[in-house]
Amino acid sequence: MSNEDQKKSKQKSDLHEIWKKEIEKCLIFHEKYFRESKKYENIYKDQYNVEDVNRYNILYANTETLAPLVYSKLPKPNITRRFKDENEEAKIASEILERVTTFFLETTKADTIFSKARKDFLINGRGLVRVYMEEGEVVKTEEGEEILDESNKKIFLKRIEYKNFITVLFMKLIKREYLPFAASPF
Repeated sequence: MSNEDQKKSKQKSDLHEIWKKEIEKCLIFHEKYFRESKKYENIYKDQYNVEDVNRYNILYANTETLAPLVYSKLPKPNITRRFKDENEEAKIASEILERVTTFFLETTKADTIFSKARKDFLINGRGLVRVYMEEGEVVKTEEGEEILDESNKKIFLKRIEYKNFITVLFMKLIKREYLPFAASPF
């Protein structure tokens, strides 16, 4: 192994250690939030009450009352041109984007995913939905080579549970600027 390769591997391991420590700090920082969120989930599901006393679950009632106010149905995309000039290409492009967005929301079961994120938001204070794109498929060519076919990629929505998402301000070591940092499993 050359000297340059050793330097690169040392830099990678140092960077790995920095991020590992940062994630550990984030988990410690969010520990109280995770504990309280679990408690609120149990109250909502009426699993917090260990006695056999029948009580009215006011958290459940309030959450179900607020749910349609926060989100009730998919929005109707309204994509228009910024400048209302006679540019026919821009008009066609905005119509295409509007139709594609409508199709995407209908075919990805966005309503179900947004409803679950709404419930997370109302109970735990953090409802997250992310947009993902699948990588292309590995296919073999006639010559026997394996290449990445990117012609059949799919875009989909995914709900991120509150306990699988951490945020913190990460201090950039070189410039000493604070940058937002967010992590979730892929």
